[in-house]
Amino acid sequence: MFGHEAPVNCLKTFEYSTWQYYSTNNKLTILSPPTISPFGVVVKNLLFLCLCLTSSLSFAQVIDSKVLDEGGSGPYKAIAATEKSLPEYVVYRPENLAQAAKSEGPLPVVVFANGGCNDTSFPFERMLSEVASHGYVVIALGKMQRSLDDRPLKKAGNEMMTAAVDWVTAQAAAKQSDYYEKVALEHIASAGQSCGGAQVLATASDPRFTTFMMFNSGIGDMTMAEASRSSLANLHAPVIYLVGGETDVATENAILDYERIDHVPVVLANHQTAGHSGTFEQANGGSFAALALKWLDWQLKGQSDQAKVFMQEEPEAFPEWKLRSKNFTMDRVTVEQGTLQGKTEGELTVFKGVPFAKPPVGELRWKAPQPPESWSGIRQALEYAPSPIQAGEPPAGKSEDSLYLNIWTPADADTDELPVLVWIYGGGFSFGSSADPLTEGSTLAKKGVVLVTISYRVGPLGFLAHPELSAESPNNVSGNYGLLDQIAALKWIKSNIGAFGGDPDQVTIFGESAGGISVSMLTASPLAEGLFQGAISQSGGSFGPTRKPNYPGENMNTLAQAEADGVKYVESFGVSSIDELREMDAEALIPQQWSMPGGWPIVDGHVIPDDQYKLYQKGDYNDVPVIVGYNSDEGLSFVRSDDPKAFVEGIETRFGPFAEPLMDAYGISETEVTRNARNLIRDAAFGWHTWSWARLQAQQDGAPAYLYYFDQNPSFPEDSPRHNHGSPHGQEIAYVFQRVDPNSPDAMASDPVIAEAMATYWTNFAKSGNPNGEGLPKWPEFEPGSSSVMYFQQEPKLGPVPDRKALKVLNEYFQWRRTPEGEEWANQ
Repeated sequence: MFGHEAPVNCLKTFEYSTWQYYSTNNKLTILSPPTISPFGVVVKNLLFLCLCLTSSLSFAQVIDSKVLDEGGSGPYKAIAATEKSLPEYVVYRPENLAQAAKSEGPLPVVVFANGGCNDTSFPFERMLSEVASHGYVVIALGKMQRSLDDRPLKKAGNEMMTAAVDWVTAQAAAKQSDYYEKVALEHIASAGQSCGGAQVLATASDPRFTTFMMFNSGIGDMTMAEASRSSLANLHAPVIYLVGGETDVATENAILDYERIDHVPVVLANHQTAGHSGTFEQANGGSFAALALKWLDWQLKGQSDQAKVFMQEEPEAFPEWKLRSKNFTMDRVTVEQGTLQGKTEGELTVFKGVPFAKPPVGELRWKAPQPPESWSGIRQALEYAPSPIQAGEPPAGKSEDSLYLNIWTPADADTDELPVLVWIYGGGFSFGSSADPLTEGSTLAKKGVVLVTISYRVGPLGFLAHPELSAESPNNVSGNYGLLDQIAALKWIKSNIGAFGGDPDQVTIFGESAGGISVSMLTASPLAEGLFQGAISQSGGSFGPTRKPNYPGENMNTLAQAEADGVKYVESFGVSSIDELREMDAEALIPQQWSMPGGWPIVDGHVIPDDQYKLYQKGDYNDVPVIVGYNSDEGLSFVRSDDPKAFVEGIETRFGPFAEPLMDAYGISETEVTRNARNLIRDAAFGWHTWSWARLQAQQDGAPAYLYYFDQNPSFPEDSPRHNHGSPHGQEIAYVFQRVDPNSPDAMASDPVIAEAMATYWTNFAKSGNPNGEGLPKWPEFEPGSSSVMYFQQEPKLGPVPDRKALKVLNEYFQWRRTPEGEEWANQ
């Protein structure tokens, strides 16, 4: 057969409409186009496919390798390798890429240019191998060498820098490659020593590089490797200069570069005695390698705790180095997934719409949240993301793609380690938004905390249970996706809040209504263990037993009950499977009435292991300090009728044999629905839960509990329809966030006093686990039987548990409900 040979490139589309192919020695022979049958086209295509598969297997094939310093000091044994498809470079990498990527996730990449702009990394191989042993892929310009004089050296062109990135990009996309999905293309460092540093500057405009490293290098007023002083403007990401003191010929130019760079963060690290040869020949690359790894871990792996090294002039861990840094502002930070651009607003820096999970759409609808995807370049974090799918028009719109959070930080640097407050919105697990103007975080952040508001799925999209969904789950459960979203957000915060100047080990969660109930549930969930160190529940608590049907305060179902409701829910759409429901538009799933199933968490045995009251009795909960409380007239929001007969009938239906004792204890009239009647509803839904939470925690003799009672309202005359009204559900939120409207007709002169006190108590608590501080009335730990409740009532002051005698009767009801007789009665 006759023809001409051409290399195969399976990454490009190959035009084949009338050509025949055959392969010999991994090359493709292209013949002139005869007339061929359709069958011939099929055969031809199969031959080409086979050839592509054979060829692509050579994408990542080590043909030579060696081990330095026993593979390095990191957790992964490193090798220096020559890849068959990249013979002009050395790749320093973990020997077992799969193991490293499984442990670390996709590995960041470093492209390294050598001193003298030479095509050998031999003088630097101990450092480069050491870096690789800590979970990096380092691609160094120049062929493998066993000794420095085993071949003549030549210059490596600047184009080799970008060609290295091209190669690893192709490897990451090639399924047959060892590097397939194992490298993080959004985290690539450009590094070079001496003349190699000039090559870094010459190619710095390549947007794929996300940090720069200049070893014993600086351009000053020179021109080298096509780089000059003007090349500094090409730097678009943080840069570090590592030089070797007065005897390093590059130090003077590095100082000039440092002084001239004013548009990106820059560090000048000066080893006092190393000279121009650094410490590269020492075991594991010596101190240069150790400091370089700190930088890479910070810049490419998002380990913000490493930042403190570079913010010190004389870091304790590196006594031989002196450091200078500048241009590090908080409006651009690097997290595990990439770089975020926020906005400076006065003394704060604000980041909005930060993803903490993959969008829960398509196949991920009704599944546990998945880790967020990484991004390349700089992601703008300037606008709120949409609120979750729900009825009405929430702030920032609504979308099924809603798993984002917002951050307000007063930190000057990511080494500040400020306490963190995480707000979880309410809304009956059916509504809510992290973009609500009422809970905008700037006022609390100005009190010295990092304030975060998170989003979670609500309604059926957040809490639907169904046998098919349970079968899909590795834990054989379903529902509680909204709670899993909250836990995912807390995990993201644990891993990344340090980059915003927050302390990942000093996190306090707080919320109101469904948000406060979420806080309660998270304190009882083993999945949330260690993710927060304090909890504040405003009108929350979930200490009631399961019941069917539900009532406020007895909202929980078992998994079996929720799955049965879920089957009916799916059938209501005229479909028979979850897969069919996943194909429907999310808007069609918005509840048309409050009672539709799938709108409340459940006792699933996994996220919520059991009845929370029982868990606390056993001491089986996340023992952290708590502030818990409720408002004086919560019942205003939950008593829907003024008909006394209907109200009494409702009490008899709900409380059964305890209806009469409870009506007597609360002084409920049978002729009108009064404040006393509302107080029973208040306590059944919130008061008893909060009181029980504080009692149970105090009895365990662990972390302290602080109980409050919010009763900040004007006194209305007897002829007013609002006579004898107290503080309704949710009123305290505006005080906590210091957003009380002074122009409201209900505004009182004491409002600023109460708002300042609550905001300060809350932020003090976030800082230390204790709300007390200078200038505030002392708030003691809760002790049953004592007047240790903090009243917010025109001023902060102590008082007894409200309606304590009546609460004891209500407590008898809940105790009876947990007996076999009470369980049978409630679920008949």
